[in-house]
Amino acid sequence: DAAALMNRLAKLSARWSCNQGFSIGLSDVTPGKILRERKDQLIRDAYATCDDLIEQSRQGELKTLPGCDAAETLENTISGKLSKVRDMAGGICMEELSRFNAPLIMATCGSKGSPINVCQMVACVGQQIVSGSRIADGFTDRTLPTFLKRSRTPEAKGFVASSFYTGLYPTEFFFHAASGREGLVDAAVKTAETGYMQRRLVKAFEDLRVQYDSSVRNSVGNVVQFEYGGDSLDPYCLEGDGVPVRYTHNWKHIRNTIPISEDDQHLAPFQIRHFVDDVLKEPRFVNWASEDWREATQQFVYEQLAGRLAALRDAYGLEPFDDIPEEIAEDAAAAKKPKPRGRKPKNSQPEESSADAAARKSEAIMAWSLVDADADAEVACRRAVDNMLLITRKLLTSFLDLCIEKYQRSRVDPGTAVGAVGAQSIGEPTTQMTLKAFHFAGIASMNVTMGVPRIKEIINAAKNISTPIVDCKLINDKSEPSARIVK
Repeated sequence: DAAALMNRLAKLSARWSCNQGFSIGLSDVTPGKILRERKDQLIRDAYATCDDLIEQSRQGELKTLPGCDAAETLENTISGKLSKVRDMAGGICMEELSRFNAPLIMATCGSKGSPINVCQMVACVGQQIVSGSRIADGFTDRTLPTFLKRSRTPEAKGFVASSFYTGLYPTEFFFHAASGREGLVDAAVKTAETGYMQRRLVKAFEDLRVQYDSSVRNSVGNVVQFEYGGDSLDPYCLEGDGVPVRYTHNWKHIRNTIPISEDDQHLAPFQIRHFVDDVLKEPRFVNWASEDWREATQQFVYEQLAGRLAALRDAYGLEPFDDIPEEIAEDAAAAKKPKPRGRKPKNSQPEESSADAAARKSEAIMAWSLVDADADAEVACRRAVDNMLLITRKLLTSFLDLCIEKYQRSRVDPGTAVGAVGAQSIGEPTTQMTLKAFHFAGIASMNVTMGVPRIKEIINAAKNISTPIVDCKLINDKSEPSARIVK
């Protein structure tokens, strides 16, 4: 029903859009009076903050960041402040624009664009970043001849306060073109580099495949992995967060699809635990499932089923039966004792098996919990618990069968060309990466090689990496001066 509803809504929405139309014009990107005032105030505050930082740096009062000199500290601090202006202006646009605004509708429903794009059209284009930092000096001590030498003000280092609606000043247009060119160059260079990287990987891994003993070997039989991925699971077949079985989802599915009859035996928490322990010892679980997965399955049943049922029974004033009762424990212990040998009398009755006796006593104890002075209230409480969480042997068996079936289905098939698949999986994501190193304008304040250059270092097994990082634990981790000395 839910799928049918979504299908009909999609058809209705598409038909309505065809009849109504959806267009964008200058009226959609015209800022209102309140939006203009709030944007102007935001930019004035940011400029004032930057002027204060520049003055502090000039007088030597600016506290240097770890690993940075005074100039780098000023640059990183200003860059961090200005980078937030566009995001804050985007938030103002989302608040002030009408909910019928076409660009806002596109950004909100996920068709195209983001609130930042709406902000750039309506309010403020924002700080332009090239190679992870503000616009570098293209002339002697300045970005363009129109600015004073050694100027570090926002407008002199690539901050575009105008919007695309108002139009850009010549200097702003130049800075915006510089950052736009970086994106084009990155795309062109990146495509060639990542394509060649993928080709080398494919040629190196093309003969790797999974064998019938779950190992990964090449064409001459050399072992690359004793078990594919460490667990022999195919990522394509996993559910949710990279797990073979989503226990909660599968339990809900079993409860909603398996009918429950009055003859089904209701299991107590201790019976659930014992039943699961016995099932997980069966050959199909021991031989085909990993120990970690069996422990995860057992933990889910213990905590989410048996533990929750015991807590519910306790909350409603019923005997929780979280632990095995003493009477049943005595029967189980007696069943393990060796029986005396000898001939039975002809007229003797057949003895009741220990399992039957334990089951009979278990049912008697479960029934005994209802025999009380206020039996009607007990019955009502038990029905309330059953309505919230009813667990029978049939439900539990079906749940465990479904879990092992999904686990076996998620195992990688012998003969799978995992080498070629793994090599090809590198290609597309690397083209989405940014080519240059990211710049962290914060406490770290250092360029870290990431993206395509870092992947090249890894694949080429470079001995000397460009930005080695060492994590060291401080003996005195409360003192900032000692941390600065180590840095």
